[in-house]
Amino acid sequence: MGKTPLGLMREDVHLFWPLLLEAGISKQLFPTQLRPETEQWLAMEQWQNQYPGRDSSLNAAQRSRLVRNLLDLGQLAGAAGWTDRQVLERLTAGEIRVTPGEISAEEAIAFWQHWRQWCLARGFLTYGLIFHCYGQYLLKKPQYQQYLCQRYDAIFADDVDDYPAIAVDLFNQLQSHCSWAVFSFNPDGQVRLGLNADPNALAILAQGAKVERLERPTGMAPQLSTQVLNLLKDPRSPDILPPQVQALQTFSRAQLLRQTADQIIAAVHQGEIKPQDIAIIAPGLDEIARYSFLEIFNKAGIDIIALNEQRPLSSAPLIRSLLTLLALVYDLGEWARREQVAEMLVMLSERRSGGQIKLAIDPVRAGLLADTCYAINPQAPALMPIEQYPRWDRFGYQASQAYGALRDWLSKQKQALAQETLSPVTMLDRAIREQLPPEHQLAYGELASLRELMETLQHFWRVQGKLQSNAGHGGESLPQIREKLALFLQLLGQGTVTAQPRPDIPDWLPPPPAITLATIYQYRSLRSQHRWHFWLDAGDRLWEMGGASQLFGSPLLLRHREPKPWTEPEQLQWDQERFERIVRDLLARVTEKLVLCHSEISVRGTEQVGRLLNIIQRAENLSV
Repeated sequence: MGKTPLGLMREDVHLFWPLLLEAGISKQLFPTQLRPETEQWLAMEQWQNQYPGRDSSLNAAQRSRLVRNLLDLGQLAGAAGWTDRQVLERLTAGEIRVTPGEISAEEAIAFWQHWRQWCLARGFLTYGLIFHCYGQYLLKKPQYQQYLCQRYDAIFADDVDDYPAIAVDLFNQLQSHCSWAVFSFNPDGQVRLGLNADPNALAILAQGAKVERLERPTGMAPQLSTQVLNLLKDPRSPDILPPQVQALQTFSRAQLLRQTADQIIAAVHQGEIKPQDIAIIAPGLDEIARYSFLEIFNKAGIDIIALNEQRPLSSAPLIRSLLTLLALVYDLGEWARREQVAEMLVMLSERRSGGQIKLAIDPVRAGLLADTCYAINPQAPALMPIEQYPRWDRFGYQASQAYGALRDWLSKQKQALAQETLSPVTMLDRAIREQLPPEHQLAYGELASLRELMETLQHFWRVQGKLQSNAGHGGESLPQIREKLALFLQLLGQGTVTAQPRPDIPDWLPPPPAITLATIYQYRSLRSQHRWHFWLDAGDRLWEMGGASQLFGSPLLLRHREPKPWTEPEQLQWDQERFERIVRDLLARVTEKLVLCHSEISVRGTEQVGRLLNIIQRAENLSV
């Protein structure tokens, strides 16, 4: 049985919840895990309730960042196995104040305790609370320790450099009775260092164990790692790069995106390489790069997968149209503006056949209908008869029929609501089945977004139901449903839900015939290998930062670091070591060709002067 550390802890916290009930941490019989966006929203409410006016000088974005930093501290504390007292000692010794807002260590701990108690009293779990419940309660229970002895006879833990520190406590429990234990540690990995991993804590497992070092680096690492790192440290080094390392240089970022895509398209069409053997890796993927690559490659007939894409769910036109439809059904005119209604008319009038898409209502007709036939009313928005437009006959038969059918559907749903209180989950399912093309005609990305919208709405409604039952309220009335749906639409509008929160392709399936587009962090987490790499924006200084975020205060809560302030020299060393690991790791994941793609001017309009520029200038220029 294979599980991630968090996956095992989450399952066992749910499975052994009765033991936690005995400990008195909750009175709820069944726990519910909060999604990160729901956690953020509820934590914001609790922060404002606990400290009203404490952050009055902060804007909404700053308040959100402050609460996120406070939650990060709780997650790091749980992953390290620290008690509240130990966390307070470390934050105090580290002279840390939570920003923005300059929150003291005492206030941070007080909020975390309040948030933890509030969640557990209602049966809510988050990633941080799973770590806390597992490390502070479950792992110390004799009944659970006995279960571990009976359940597992051997351990194989891969890439423990990415495990949280409390995994050591789990392994210590298991090793006492397991017949054998194998741990793999990649010194060039440590992808999650700064998020919740603690490689130094896991390195202790090597003590008292037979250690075998695998000195057979893969990919281009054996021939390139030493040369590249020497050039990074000393630009005057005489080391020469082999012809497999090439540079594609342009002045503007737009030229870079186009020429990178053209090089790949030419190689694929000439049969030099297959799409699934190519990876485009960037320190960060902005919407311009993502959209440009998707459009260019799709027009060339080449598939491309944006790995673990994190666009807001509401950025998809199909999703926006369904949300507008829900707003019309439940009379939430504030969330159904004219331009949204026009977009809905276009998207829901699509007719697909033989791979072709035809619009019964084109954008021009949709705009006219929204301007003249949509009655704006915050409490009772309505689509009026098409005859409202003086020259309605000009819309044509197809558009008139499609518009009339949508009006009839809306009218039918409102009548159903008047007879029976239907939840938006039921209504959304009905809209998807009756207003969209059949499932087999939808693209994979559309299906993934629809699945995520449905799961998100179901989760939101389940959390709302739990909050309502804890408050002692009975069933839902239509006004209450409207109020909750309005809040849901507001959260989606703020972009707190992503389009593809899970990887597209399961690890056990063969790679699809498509180019991989990923950030540094996403690609390293994939633990894959490709024949060709294109390192996008290679001259950007973001490469030195690893392209991944770091949880607030993470260095202070590492298990084997002394409680003291985090200094600037330590941060510089941290960044340097991470940069060298990234270079070695990525070189081990490319086997034949590396292209460093560099534009003099970045997407931000500034000159790119990152440390990889030394390598770019030594590499062979790729002819365009």
